[in-house]
Amino acid sequence: MSYWNYRVVKKEDYFGIHEAYYEDGEEKPNFVSMEEMSPHGETLDELKKDLQMFAEALDKPILHYKDF
Repeated sequence: MSYWNYRVVKKEDYFGIHEAYYEDGEEKPNFVSMEEMSPHGETLDELKKDLQMFAEALDKPILHYKDF
């Protein structure tokens, strides 16, 4: 089973938050989204949850886009 989360990714000279995808049991993502993400949701509660997930990404190690 695969899963995803948001991660901070350094891409050239700037940082962005990308989706990171993992295979079951893997600690390092297999790939990240090409473009940065923006927070969104169909309801205010969904937007709050998405922003919370963005904030959690700030506490994880930074990934480098060139590694994918």
